[in-house]
Amino acid sequence: MSDQINLSPKDFAQALTGTKNKTGVLLVQLGTPSEPTLPAIRAFLEEFLTDPFVIDKQNGWWRFLLKTTILPKRSKALLPKYQSLFQKPNQPLTKATQSICQKIYEQLSGSNPFLVVRWAARYGEPSIQNILTTMVNDEQCDQIIVLPLFPQYSHTTTGSIQNQVKLALHSLRQKPKVKFISSFCQHSSYIHSLCELIQPCLALTRPERLILSYHGLPKRYTALGDPYIGMCESTSAHIKETLNYPAKHILTTYQSRFGKEEWSGPDTLTTLSQLAKQGIKNVAIACPSFTIDCLETLDEIDVAGREIFLDHGGKTFTYIPCLNDDPQWMFALSDFLKQELLSFKT
Repeated sequence: MSDQINLSPKDFAQALTGTKNKTGVLLVQLGTPSEPTLPAIRAFLEEFLTDPFVIDKQNGWWRFLLKTTILPKRSKALLPKYQSLFQKPNQPLTKATQSICQKIYEQLSGSNPFLVVRWAARYGEPSIQNILTTMVNDEQCDQIIVLPLFPQYSHTTTGSIQNQVKLALHSLRQKPKVKFISSFCQHSSYIHSLCELIQPCLALTRPERLILSYHGLPKRYTALGDPYIGMCESTSAHIKETLNYPAKHILTTYQSRFGKEEWSGPDTLTTLSQLAKQGIKNVAIACPSFTIDCLETLDEIDVAGREIFLDHGGKTFTYIPCLNDDPQWMFALSDFLKQELLSFKT
């Protein structure tokens, strides 16, 4: 997201109009249950956990275990968490994604009829299949940029989205030109947007440690070639270089473990417990692999993580929200997309 393009929405719209093509931008996030009920949560989990990009061993034993044990237990355990999340004035994941979509459109081209900006969920609704069908058949997009809202590439997230897009396009008679953006964690504006959120918190709360918590990944997947963990470590290194804060006090951890496999570490919740036991009283935590707040950040970190730290002797726990639709992030993301769209011009 470097090399800023100084084009107003009007000038940018005119540049796109010159393509004589209708261009689409598809933003994709993970998704969420349609409502906080057991059937909706179970349906969402089943779609997620039967994705071979997420769980690669989709054998008979796994499917039996999933149906008889995992789905009933996890759905029940997650029910109160989703009920709490849905009680918030704006359901974070869905509302933030809708806001991002609208603000990106406004910043890119205003009311330009030659640009369409839409969003879809990998699991649940609105589905990639339905949104792409609308963009191609109804809105007549003949070229589409697909941007998964995951800064670091993983086969389990962005890889799965890319595969789903290809499957959706296969079912369409009209085949648009498609450009995938696989990651953006290497772009300076993403790092600067993160640091602009983190730095004021550090100045205000003066934590003894800053924790950068990323979604974890089974070590076996990394051994198979998934570049995700390396990208997370690189993101942390760039954040350390940018922040006005001692690098030695910035810790990289991984969260959201599932199953019995060995996962990337150190584990976030274990680290919080250990820090408190070591006499650390004040911590701040950010989640750079999540661009939008969701259950993994608002419950696992801001609720469970806070409780663990305070219960083991900590005194001050500060959760730093995700980028969401932060104005500086919207400007940075729009500028990045301007570059991608203009390079897509045919």
